[in-house]
Amino acid sequence: MSYNGGVNSTEKLLDTIRGKGAGDEKKEKSRLPKVSQQPLPMKRGGKKALTMGVFIEHSHVSLVLTRGAGGSGDTKDLVKWAYVPVPDELDMEHERFASFLKSTIGDFLAGHGKAAVWTLINSKNLKLRNIVIPDLPPSKLPNAAFWGLKKEVDLDPDNDIFDFHILGSVQSNGVKKKNVIAFSGLKNEIKMLTQLFSKAGYPLAGITAAPFALQNFMGSDRLKPEAGPEILVNVARYHTEITCFHRSKVQLVRSIRTGSHSLVEELLDTSSDPEVKSWDILEILSSSLGRESSLFAAMEPSAERLVGKVLRSGDYCSNNYASNEPVHQYLFFGETDNCQPFMAYAADQTQTEVKRFNPFEKNPGLTLSTRFPEGAGERTGIIPALGAALSTRTETPNFLNTYVQRDNQAKYRKMNAIILGLCLITLLGFGGCWWWQDSVYQAELAEKNQIDARIAKYVPKVSEETLNETLKQAGERSQAIKAYASDYLPLAVINELCSLTPDVISLVSLESDFKQELPDSVKKSGKANKARRSVLLTGIVRVDYTALESTLTGYVITLGDSPVFGEIMLLNKTLESIEEENLLKFTADMEIL
Repeated sequence: MSYNGGVNSTEKLLDTIRGKGAGDEKKEKSRLPKVSQQPLPMKRGGKKALTMGVFIEHSHVSLVLTRGAGGSGDTKDLVKWAYVPVPDELDMEHERFASFLKSTIGDFLAGHGKAAVWTLINSKNLKLRNIVIPDLPPSKLPNAAFWGLKKEVDLDPDNDIFDFHILGSVQSNGVKKKNVIAFSGLKNEIKMLTQLFSKAGYPLAGITAAPFALQNFMGSDRLKPEAGPEILVNVARYHTEITCFHRSKVQLVRSIRTGSHSLVEELLDTSSDPEVKSWDILEILSSSLGRESSLFAAMEPSAERLVGKVLRSGDYCSNNYASNEPVHQYLFFGETDNCQPFMAYAADQTQTEVKRFNPFEKNPGLTLSTRFPEGAGERTGIIPALGAALSTRTETPNFLNTYVQRDNQAKYRKMNAIILGLCLITLLGFGGCWWWQDSVYQAELAEKNQIDARIAKYVPKVSEETLNETLKQAGERSQAIKAYASDYLPLAVINELCSLTPDVISLVSLESDFKQELPDSVKKSGKANKARRSVLLTGIVRVDYTALESTLTGYVITLGDSPVFGEIMLLNKTLESIEEENLLKFTADMEIL
């Protein structure tokens, strides 16, 4: 069995026979009753977040406002709703539709502040499949899900926005695999909705599809699902959407070209009662038709076709997505809500429970601040809009936040975590440096305090005058020591030379004025480059000829080790022979320290 949102050959043939054209919906739009529920005063609820769901149909715009944090397990409050007719001459592509939408939302939110706005795409443009793909690393799952969906539907990456959500793990022939919901929507439609709401001055927080909006009712905190799948049927004017849920998740979506118009079309054509022919579709379906009346008998063939498709969809979902678990219940909402004979007929065709869908029945996740609409036409638009108003960015599939954006956000979060970690490490480093410097400061401060305490014990106390006097006395003592050293320096030099000069060396002359300047002979030699205090020593070495040089070298080294002398320079040395005795005459410049 193939499940898609297209028109099958039988339906095309029926449309041709009936002469139904593409403009029939617009003609029907002008005959729809101008139903509008005025927004009720909002009960103030502090600073809780507001979320608005907007569902745009060809004849009406449905708006629902909820209040609450919207997280998992949080209770949301239905604040108000509105079912606003669209003027006959307008549609979504009209240039003045953005102005109409702006005024409609502005009146709806008047005085209530900002709200996160969610809207729905046309379900006929939704391509959705429940598929099983290999258990791959996270980076490869998007590609596997894309090709898995492409095998099932005609998917064009240039025209479709693709996304997927993982439902869980399954075992196939002993191999672990992933069960995912893969889906796509038209890029042009999503772009058009984004631009439309931006022009209206209310940028969108999210764009989802009706099956995902209805899925918000099926969560663990809203409608508690039983073991088997649940089939949710929305009977609209010209089509019916069938959504299969199992374990609170969408498993199958089917759209068929049989709606409330098809149910009453044959009745209107065959009835001879002029009053019946003048009735509106909703008037017929909400009238007190008897189960055995001739009016319902005229509707029964169409009802049989519609209910049969619904039941076959339920069987297909049960066999393929719920391990053959029987359907738990069939839930109907839309323009057949108030048609008791139709609901009774649907219940007669199956042993499964059939009832009207009421999203507030046994629903702890939602409370009311206003009454819920009673009209079937209103509920057709308000229920999907309410589902959109229960959406959250973390739980609801969002065409503005696909896996591409989620991956980028995960990368940004990882990058931010790394940056935060580096900042923390840097702060810890600065904290360690501050602690170390503070400990050093405290130690220095403690030492200063000890010194101050010792100083405080001295008498007289230290002052600037006493410090200056002490420095003056120290300077005088230093000058006296220098004068004493200068007076006895020649004697110290002679004594040091006498004690260090060996017997084999005779000192001939000692020349120095013991001032801080060079003698003329040293200046002329060019071997000294700075002024210094020195002594010019002349001597003769008397030893064996072979030991002259070594004896002189040892003598110079001995003088250099003296604390009295510094740098020693040999200015000249000559070898002389007197009475057949070899002598080494030398002249040395010795720095006086």
